[in-house]
Amino acid sequence: ERARKKADAVSDSVEYSDREKWSQIKSIYKRAGLLTEKKKEVTYVVAKKGVGKRVQRPGGVKGRFRVVDPRMKKDSQ
Repeated sequence: ERARKKADAVSDSVEYSDREKWSQIKSIYKRAGLLTEKKKEVTYVVAKKGVGKRVQRPGGVKGRFRVVDPRMKKDSQ
């Protein structure tokens, strides 16, 4: 709410050019944490022998997943 009020004040001001207004509004929202996207969790799934990266969604895995070999899974956790 505060970030929106500050952004409105900046956009109403006449002393800045449009480009400066946009950069200031962007920095206000960035400081408020509204521009950053939340990182999505990646589930690592060990590939079975001979299948490679072409694999269907494994049972019990929700969201993003990545198929890796056993050594890479161990390194990433």
